[in-house]
Amino acid sequence: MRAKKIVQTVFLAVFMALFVLGGKAQAAGGVAINSTNFPDSVFRNYVKENFDTNNNNSLSQAEIAAVTTVDVDNMGIASLKGIEYFTSMKKLYCEYNELTELDVSACTALEELWCRFNGMTSLNVNGCTALREIECHDNQYKTLNISGCPALEELNCHSNLLTSLNLAGCSKLKKLICGYNNIKTLDVSPCPELWDLGCNNNKIKSINFSGCQKLLDLNCQNNQLTSLNLQECPDLMILDCSGNPMTELNIAPCHYLVHVYTHGMYDEFDTRKGWIQLGHTYELILTCDQSLEISLGDVLAVTTQPEDAENALNGLAVFYVAATGSGLQFQWQYKYPDGSWKNSTNETAKTPRFEVRAEAKRNGVQYRCKVTDANGEKVYSRAAKLTIVPYISKHPEDVSAAVGNTAKFTVTATGVGLKYRWQVSKDGGETWKNVTTANTGYNEETLQIKATEGLNGFRYRCAVTDVNGIKKYSSGAKLTVKPKITSQPKTVTTVAGTTASFAVKATGTGLTYQWQYRTSSSGSWKNCTSATEGYNTATLRVSAVTGRHGYQYRCRVKNSLGNSTFSKTVTLNVLGIKTQPSSVTTTVGKTATFKVVATGIGKSYQWQFRTSSSEPWVNCSAALEGYNAATLKVVAKSYRNGYQYRCIVTDSAGNTVYSKVVKLTVK
Repeated sequence: MRAKKIVQTVFLAVFMALFVLGGKAQAAGGVAINSTNFPDSVFRNYVKENFDTNNNNSLSQAEIAAVTTVDVDNMGIASLKGIEYFTSMKKLYCEYNELTELDVSACTALEELWCRFNGMTSLNVNGCTALREIECHDNQYKTLNISGCPALEELNCHSNLLTSLNLAGCSKLKKLICGYNNIKTLDVSPCPELWDLGCNNNKIKSINFSGCQKLLDLNCQNNQLTSLNLQECPDLMILDCSGNPMTELNIAPCHYLVHVYTHGMYDEFDTRKGWIQLGHTYELILTCDQSLEISLGDVLAVTTQPEDAENALNGLAVFYVAATGSGLQFQWQYKYPDGSWKNSTNETAKTPRFEVRAEAKRNGVQYRCKVTDANGEKVYSRAAKLTIVPYISKHPEDVSAAVGNTAKFTVTATGVGLKYRWQVSKDGGETWKNVTTANTGYNEETLQIKATEGLNGFRYRCAVTDVNGIKKYSSGAKLTVKPKITSQPKTVTTVAGTTASFAVKATGTGLTYQWQYRTSSSGSWKNCTSATEGYNTATLRVSAVTGRHGYQYRCRVKNSLGNSTFSKTVTLNVLGIKTQPSSVTTTVGKTATFKVVATGIGKSYQWQFRTSSSEPWVNCSAALEGYNAATLKVVAKSYRNGYQYRCIVTDSAGNTVYSKVVKLTVK
């Protein structure tokens, strides 16, 4: 039974075919792993990755003989052709694929088959004499032949197109679920071990229970039954026969029943409910006609059992129990795998709802509840197990790394006794291989990969396994390898009228360059055009004009893979005069104003004057307002008539520009 399937990788592999089928490609001494023997590429890759231990594209007899489990759930497989080679296989899981047919008749050692949710119309299990369990529901079978499966114990074929079901030879069958088909009659008399039958939502008019004295659970709702003969079912504990046109129901032979679902049947039936557990492991359910009086009294019984819990490390595990009786008291108990039952002193240990922190030491611990009534009678719930499973709290993220640099992928997980194994996929996540041990961190939380262009597009994930062997996979993260810039451009501070040069150096294959600019740090980037020299080379040359002061530049370097990296952003600082001062004519006593507007960084100003064009320039002093600012103010006196003025502007880099010379005329 596969109540909780833990996928285990089969590390060995498959034995060689003993004879050559017509048209089948054979490798020398084994079965060739090719499109002839394994037509479906996904299944073929699975066989190669898991069973070809010596990587020779062939399966030896020893490799085939070692295979006991094939697990290909939810892989988009359209054909399992080639499965016939695995004659030592005991378990086959192929749910949620795109199969239309499946033939496992050659797999004589097969014990478990899970092939549900495929849409198959044909299933051949003839000759599978060891087969104990078949889960083939939610397909499109019109017929199903299980006569060649004498060991069969469980069959779940619900939600198909079956019109009949022949159970001859299935003497060991214990559980049959065949609801949601088109079955009209059902004979389970060949199955004396049957204890669970679910045949609901069919067109059944009669059911033969002869010899089925071990039947405990019967769900036959929504059929066309007008009567139900339960004489052969004395131990029946659960019966759901709602949605049938029955006018009478004799449950006298079923001494354990406490409630039978009758919703949807005629009004003559009593729908009173009661739930008890009289020392059995199954809930007892009974319905009867109105003439029968039912009295449960204050029977001490557990009505809801605690369930197994799977929690992440340090998570909160919750167990719940419900019971009937008077004056109930609860006491939760725990037991370590190698210990005995002890009372818990947890603050919730005396309540129906028991909470416990999933600490590492509690992995595998069992919990049960002792329920005591007012008379001192006691009953125990079933034991529920706490399993601490790995939990990945942070998955690795995509990494964009420059060629030659180290890319790091990190996974964060909680659990008990965790082990890590990083894997790589070269095909976008379809198939995975373990990374080689040469990679730093291949078995740690952080994997380190030296970025080369050959690794571009590869995806990496981590398999995290705990002490119980439970494995969780992280999501895959993509490695993008981009060019590496070895020399960055630098900010240029210059004066108007010169040429500014920006240069970048990078490594990679097939590099191309595209310089970009923006007018300010808040602006949008635009590509430079051919109007700017070197716009698509490693060196850009820009004419320094005052209008470009504060412009920012960067270079996008792209490799032959189409991946880009950007240089750092640099700035062009241009010292220059945008607005020149003007000559002033005024009268004595008035104030003449000379103003300059300049661009640049860290600007300082020094106004100068001379008495005539033949005299040397002299710095203005503090006696004149604004002598060291952008605006100079001079009182017009008669002796200043004909004086000339200019401004020297200096930036923080020491660059200097002069304004034009202007004249003061005093009338």
